[in-house]
Amino acid sequence: RVGLKLQDYGALGFSYKNIDNDSNTAEQMGGIDLSLILPGGIGLYGTSVRNLETDGWAEHSWELQIDHGAWRLRPLVSIFEYSDYFGTGANAVNPFRYLAATGEKVTSYGADLTHRGEAWTFGGKVRSYSYDQAGDNRYYAALVSWHGADNTEVGGEFGIMDGDTDRTGYVQGRVYAYIDGLRGQYWLDFISADLLYVGYDRSIYGEDTSLFASFGIGRSFFDGRVILKASGDYSQDPYFDEDLRAMLTLTYLYDSGQ
Repeated sequence: RVGLKLQDYGALGFSYKNIDNDSNTAEQMGGIDLSLILPGGIGLYGTSVRNLETDGWAEHSWELQIDHGAWRLRPLVSIFEYSDYFGTGANAVNPFRYLAATGEKVTSYGADLTHRGEAWTFGGKVRSYSYDQAGDNRYYAALVSWHGADNTEVGGEFGIMDGDTDRTGYVQGRVYAYIDGLRGQYWLDFISADLLYVGYDRSIYGEDTSLFASFGIGRSFFDGRVILKASGDYSQDPYFDEDLRAMLTLTYLYDSGQ
């Protein structure tokens, strides 16, 4: 990726990815991304990706961010072409490559509206998903979050997906927390947690719920240049009886900004 800073107005980026397998092209993508600061508290952000193997646009994802006082409106639109998004070369290892043959196209559009106070943020989101073959879905959600010192944030979301069929309808609830600024009180610097529950209108493979839980802890060293984080995830859904995973990551920042 090559980026170009547009003075104080944003940035423009160009990206290219090529994957070869046994000297044959497995995947070849090109993309452009833009962040543009406009007058009146308006920002334009987005990316478009073209599949150079299939010679078609794989993805367009663009949004406006409109700020007015404590209010923020974020209209957005995304378009995915399955034949170009999942379409890869013959030697590519892609478990979702079969989706390219479906010829499906998904268009998503909607908006978020939030109001942020000194500590609390309230808002809502609306999404419409239009499938060429699978029908249409609409998602409505209410959001709330509390912001503390440093980067501390606790929040939740409750949403309803209204599908054309009972196989695509569900209710969803999520709560999350990120506790920051613990250095000096405990050995840790931060703690993160996330819990997601989904209840389906119609059972899938005999199951009508999904559950995902995540917990992480972390600490930084050498004035924030090195960050060590340990996390664990648990999930249970109609496709997997149980899935448990753990991850340990070490991040080094070449420039801490100090």
